Amino acid sequence: MSDYEKLQEKAATAFEEATKLINDRSSWQEASSDENATVSKITTEGGINALKIDCFFNGQCEASANYTYNHWEEMELALDDMMAEMIILETFEDGSKLRIERTKPMVPVFPREAYIYTCKQQLDENTYAVLTTSSPLEHPLAEGFVRPEVLFTLQLFQPVGGDQTKTNLTVVELVDPKGNIPTMIINHVIIERVAFYTKVVERLKSQNLN
Repeated sequence: MSDYEKLQEKAATAFEEATKLINDRSSWQEASSDENATVSKITTEGGINALKIDCFFNGQCEASANYTYNHWEEMELALDDMMAEMIILETFEDGSKLRIERTKPMVPVFPREAYIYTCKQQLDENTYAVLTTSSPLEHPLAEGFVRPEVLFTLQLFQPVGGDQTKTNLTVVELVDPKGNIPTMIINHVIIERVAFYTKVVERLKSQNLN
């Protein structure tokens, strides 16, 4: 099996797990809700907290998904206060990408370094998905970093009530940060992640993606 096939196989498994978690509607607990986003959390069987964010904005689904995917690395660095570095290592023929992500240190927690595979696909006529998961390949670990496991981040772009000019962005993230992390830091990361996606939606709104 080639490296690309291994990445594709991992992505397929991650997508299946992510959609299963999204559809487990009875287990999600709403954590907060305002005009920008509804945030829900769930503790998985492995004891890891998953995060789900629902946002609504004016913008066509396909254009919104394309913009998000094509500008993701730039948006993470510009809008995510925790991100220090993102390097695209390879872009495959289908547009999927392999990259490195390195976070800033948060005392007393070591920074994280992840090798990430990400891809975009059209699920049906009006629904688009961007999937991110840790690479299953062997990669070196930079000194002073910890390697987390990004089980999945799934971003679903769907029209609101059949209106092609309005998008419901649903994000579900499940990340095992590895190591011992104080609850205070975990809660801070969740707050920062929600704030980041609020900024992403504001960016999408500003692009007039209709």
